[in-house]
Amino acid sequence: MTVNQTNLGVMALSPVKFAGATPGVIVDPPPPVDVPVEGLPRASFREVVKKDGSREGAVQAVVDPPLLGGYLNIALYVKGPRDTQPQLIERKPVAPADQNDPVYFNVFQSLLNDGVHVFTYEVERTSGNSGPSTESWALYHRDLPGGNDVPGTGAHPHLDISPPPELGNPPQIGKDEVDKGVRLTLRYPFMNAYDVITLELNRERFTFTVQPGEEGKPYVIVITRAMFERAGSHPEFAISYTVVSQVNNPTDKRRWSRTIKANVDTERVTLTAPDLSENPDDPSDDPSTIDLGKVKDFLYVLVHVFSPLWMAGDIVRVSYACTPETGPVVRHSAEATVSRLPFIQKLPVPVAKILLDSQVSVTYEQIRGGKVIGVSKVAEAQVIGEGAIKLNPPTLVGTARPLDPFELATLRVEYLDARAGDKAQLIEINPPTGATPFPAVAFNTNKRTNTVLTQAFLAERQGSQLRFRWLLIRGGKAIARSGALLVTVARIEDGDARLPVAEILQAKAGGLNLDDFEVDATFRLLPWVSIAIGQSIDVTVVDRNHAPLPVLQNHRITEQDVTNGLTQAISRPWLDALFDNAEITLKVEVTVGGHTVVFKDVNYIVSLRSYAGSEDFESSPLIGFNPGSVHKFASGITLKSLGGIVHLTNVHTTDRNYTSLLGRVTLNMLGTVEITLPGLASHVSFLFVSHQLHEENAVVYMDERGNVIGTMPLPYTSLYQYAYVSFSAPGKSRIKSIIIRNRDDMYVDKFEVR
Repeated sequence: MTVNQTNLGVMALSPVKFAGATPGVIVDPPPPVDVPVEGLPRASFREVVKKDGSREGAVQAVVDPPLLGGYLNIALYVKGPRDTQPQLIERKPVAPADQNDPVYFNVFQSLLNDGVHVFTYEVERTSGNSGPSTESWALYHRDLPGGNDVPGTGAHPHLDISPPPELGNPPQIGKDEVDKGVRLTLRYPFMNAYDVITLELNRERFTFTVQPGEEGKPYVIVITRAMFERAGSHPEFAISYTVVSQVNNPTDKRRWSRTIKANVDTERVTLTAPDLSENPDDPSDDPSTIDLGKVKDFLYVLVHVFSPLWMAGDIVRVSYACTPETGPVVRHSAEATVSRLPFIQKLPVPVAKILLDSQVSVTYEQIRGGKVIGVSKVAEAQVIGEGAIKLNPPTLVGTARPLDPFELATLRVEYLDARAGDKAQLIEINPPTGATPFPAVAFNTNKRTNTVLTQAFLAERQGSQLRFRWLLIRGGKAIARSGALLVTVARIEDGDARLPVAEILQAKAGGLNLDDFEVDATFRLLPWVSIAIGQSIDVTVVDRNHAPLPVLQNHRITEQDVTNGLTQAISRPWLDALFDNAEITLKVEVTVGGHTVVFKDVNYIVSLRSYAGSEDFESSPLIGFNPGSVHKFASGITLKSLGGIVHLTNVHTTDRNYTSLLGRVTLNMLGTVEITLPGLASHVSFLFVSHQLHEENAVVYMDERGNVIGTMPLPYTSLYQYAYVSFSAPGKSRIKSIIIRNRDDMYVDKFEVR
């Protein structure tokens, strides 16, 4: 039992506590002094069987016993992020024998939305209710970092990680890069302030906290020299990360991102690429090709050595690889000792190790005292034969770099010596699995071919580097190939304004009124510029008080979808089960090339079906109600006995002093009934007769959530006298049910609803 004595004779009710909650979370704005703030992680919710037999996750709210016993009920309330007034969760009777024990409530996940929820409770006594307890704030996130229920068990597909593309693939990180710091860009959906990112570098872990204002954007971590030195150099330096939110929600199955393996040496200098030359004395030599006809005995790898970077006694070690179209890679290494500076070291590669129509790549290392202290960038060249055709790489036509997945890009091949019948075939180097090759295309009159890269092509390769070359086709055979063009494709950011906005066709101006249509609603999404057959789309409608509704799950885009867009029914029963003025969110995600493209969320305010009608019981049989008995009338209105004497009778017809307004059949009651409407109404009135006692708050009006929106008395009427009780719902609230309690026998009839 815990209480805080604020002044003599007044006891404050201690705040609600939550089982398994995370203490000390940070919210903005902060709570009042002495108000606790806890986080509700997914792990604190346990599956509970609800009263209707369904199962749902619930966190246990704990109310310590009030200092003074002798009470009837404890009522637990919550005010959600979008609520203007506290909403009743549950009113729990507490037996006198249990009033020294804590009281437990189940708070179901469907009651919670993203954000801060304010919980209070009241102690209800016959003498009147206590004031509300001290507030307890609880922060809840509906989604885990990276998303819920992510398919698979390996690397988390939505934890995106990318180093600067200029470092290469795999990334080459030496002294210069380490001194400058390496920018690592992380992206993941459902990022929140105060998420803790754990970055693992070569088995060493570092933590970073997302600050307010950084959420929902690419998160950049600069790996500093201190971090690299703590992690150590390694030729397969592993880089990955995972996330835990401040409420203690990890990623789905506690998964990590994919692992990047970089070649890291904190003291290694990155050197310029070598020159490749058939003849070192030929100043016009093209370093991008190796002409076998010009190679006599050796190909020369030219390395420029100069002070102060180089010192006499340093060793230049060359690594050469020749990759043919088919067959094994041919390798060669050569070394030379630096004796004077500056100088051009000429390291030979035997002609026997140079294969026609192959791709050559060469690097060199700087070795001092037996230790590698520098590694060069890669020099690449295409091997051609004597008199072979030299082809320039493809070029981009008037397109900004990096390539924008929302814009078409054109790759141009130009060969001014093209003959009649020649064709060019664009080649993507290391394309995605299952990619369709480009066809061979005839040259136009300008001796060019133009290949358009569609938005779908670029979207599948977003956030990556692409390499292209082309083949010259003559007589049906490839007789030459070009060097490579390197381009980068930008990533599509979540909610990009150029993506189409999903819609519910029956909605008007952000509102969805269920009076406007009778059947299912219709979801529609127009085609987007990068739509393509085979892409996967998920569409979900989310409401904070109900389980999400999957509209499309892992739907594969069809040819019809590409042409017309997508439409799909949204379940009418699911919509009917919502609360009035509920805010629902339409969420769309498309999986393209292993990346998830998140469309802009669309919110709607739902107005439930209205009801206007009447019930005078004339078409009903005579019924005696036991407590709990329910009867539905032809009007759609239902009546439930909650105890006492309740029956539909005609006994009044034997006494002509009763008003004829009662008709043939009327409701006679001494107890409690609940009247439930088939829709929502703004006004309800009914007739009552011979109520010889004034009773305050005898008629209780509730909305569809069970919240009381007003009460009315049952005034005194003399024997045979009749009167009406009329009530109009305040503000934007509407009436769903009415409870009538009486302690003096009376007749009830003529319900008018509008």
